[in-house]
Amino acid sequence: MEFHTAPYTTPYTPMERGYYEPPKDSVSIEEPIVSISSIGQTVPEKDPRTGAHIIQTTQAAIRAGASRIQWVQTTPSTNPIGGRVKSYGKDAREALRELIKVNEVQVAGWEMPTSSITNLSGYNPQSGNISEEKRHEDMNEVRDAIRFVGEVSNGGGVDIWSQEFPRTMFDAPFNRSKEAAKGWTFKAYDLENNMAVKHLVDDRSGRIIQEIRMNQEINYPEWSRYNEKNKKVWEKYEGRPYHDEKGNLVKPHEYIDYEGNKVERKERVALYDFDRHTLVIQKRTWKDFEDEAREINEERARKKGIPVHMLPEDDRATPQEAFIFASTESQQAIAEAYGREYQSNIEEANRLLEKLKEAKKYYEQIEASVGHDKEALMRLKSEDKIKRYNEFITPDFRLPTEIIEEEIRGTRDRVRFSRDMAMGQFQSAKDLEIQRQHIQTAERYAKNRTVESYAELGIYAMQESKAMKTERPVHVGPEIGWPGAWGGHPEEFVDLVKTSRQKMIDLLTSPQITDGKEKGKANPYFDPGISKKQAEEYANTHIRGVWDASHQGMWLNYFRRKPGESEDERLQEFNKWYLEQVNKIIQEDVVGDIQAVDSASGAHGHLPAGQGIFPVVEAVKRFREAGWDGSVLSEGHEEEQFGQSRILIETWKAFGAGIGTPGYHSVVPGGPMGGPTWGSVQHAYFGQAHTPYFVFGAYAPSNDWSLWSQVQLE
Repeated sequence: MEFHTAPYTTPYTPMERGYYEPPKDSVSIEEPIVSISSIGQTVPEKDPRTGAHIIQTTQAAIRAGASRIQWVQTTPSTNPIGGRVKSYGKDAREALRELIKVNEVQVAGWEMPTSSITNLSGYNPQSGNISEEKRHEDMNEVRDAIRFVGEVSNGGGVDIWSQEFPRTMFDAPFNRSKEAAKGWTFKAYDLENNMAVKHLVDDRSGRIIQEIRMNQEINYPEWSRYNEKNKKVWEKYEGRPYHDEKGNLVKPHEYIDYEGNKVERKERVALYDFDRHTLVIQKRTWKDFEDEAREINEERARKKGIPVHMLPEDDRATPQEAFIFASTESQQAIAEAYGREYQSNIEEANRLLEKLKEAKKYYEQIEASVGHDKEALMRLKSEDKIKRYNEFITPDFRLPTEIIEEEIRGTRDRVRFSRDMAMGQFQSAKDLEIQRQHIQTAERYAKNRTVESYAELGIYAMQESKAMKTERPVHVGPEIGWPGAWGGHPEEFVDLVKTSRQKMIDLLTSPQITDGKEKGKANPYFDPGISKKQAEEYANTHIRGVWDASHQGMWLNYFRRKPGESEDERLQEFNKWYLEQVNKIIQEDVVGDIQAVDSASGAHGHLPAGQGIFPVVEAVKRFREAGWDGSVLSEGHEEEQFGQSRILIETWKAFGAGIGTPGYHSVVPGGPMGGPTWGSVQHAYFGQAHTPYFVFGAYAPSNDWSLWSQVQLE
């Protein structure tokens, strides 16, 4: 047997084929985009097909060639038994640690179950409410995963599929940015701008209190303003600014009362049509409330002495808030009007009551002076008629004190009734005013809860990394979600990570809580030993997201369509947008790991990179060229039906990862010059024209027989 040992090659081993060297100039020196050692795969905690447990699924991935893995929790966090990190005891954890260490595998981390934890805002898709209780339960589940990752894999990430809350797509910020100017706009469906639903929540409970449809119409007053519609005032001042009775300068389009005096928004009155002698009520649409919101923001900015564009996001009124403000203001005005009316009834009844009591004293003296003179008493008695039935019922004759006493009782009852009604109406008005102070859009309320959750969990990951002295830091972050909810767009993904980091910095460095309902309260996360710069480093280290290539590709289904444009042309334009977003994500440095997964359409898919229609390989290449060195994880498990280990092999192939001994390229019989290809290895088991390189199938010896050395022929 001949073994070649040319100086430019590595010697053959006895089991190798292709026994001659190619010319020197055929040796490939191009580096792969991602090396095999940096490419891994997602591994189910419990395989739903076979029932294999986490140790078995991890072993299978390692034997297939994965050098990096990410565990995916397949058991819902609501399941009391059958999985989750709480079900892995000391022995199981030790077995996993040894398995990882012996095989020199790096664990990228743990993905929370998408079946039960889809956000950290507390949003419950089943009930439609944002529950603080659910947020608390989900955070506890994530804390367990953080400890597990630190203890078992000595570091890594915990990621949560980010579907934080429902949001409309057509009017989202990313559709109003520079993207829209390029024509890269998105819409959930054709009539979204007319039929979409906006949600409002009570920030005291997170309960959805109002749903507003975009095409909803309501009857609403037209307010009295100094303009051409208010003819009485307009004709009086001929459209010129004037000073009202209080000395206020009144300009066109400002609110006025019925006497022409300038009033603030909260005191405005409905326009009165002097020709028709009626209040003007008109149908209002979403566009009207967009104008209302703009006016509210202008007023708020004016009171703060700042331009409108500098008004903080939390202080900005939205059209849906303007809608509920308008309706509650009207209800409050009605309640207050009834309250004042009943209050005036109380005053009138009290005055009458005092007169009745005086009259009673007067007639008591007269009746006492008469004594027991029956005739005199009879003369004092008056006819007490029941006026409604005076034609049918014989009237009673009673003494004045008796009649007055009955009237006193009735007046007292009216006082109590008016008092209770006035109190109830004023209480309702106050409740509406307080409710208005606690109304928030679902987007604003839920986003604040999400940011708070990630900031607190980032601190927990930091503390656990220190306590367990992990080789790699433990980090937590969102996985870019689907387009249908907030957290699914690349800009939202970046915003969530960066805003959460800033919140974590604030929590570590501020002695008091600076925002939210508990503003001014002592901050339990404050650490005087951490500087602002250190806090920034901790936040950047311990809050990092997962970029899922296929999730970003799902935006194709909502990408604009141009008349006459072919689907290939549309895809080409979309992929330009796709890579631009990748560049932005890279620049912001918010990614911890990548799930390199492709799809054959805009639907959610799990194909290996290169098997679909999106520039996944180019995207990862850009990450690498920018110096990013995290784990690239294949999630292409849908191709396993066509061949075992395609989840890895097709990904290796796509990223140009080489096989064989470095510097050595053999010639595969029937294959191209330059050495074995991934196709020749992957498909060399069955159906090949040339002989295999190893014993397989029915020719392989069974486990009942082996060589004396116990070395397997395979």
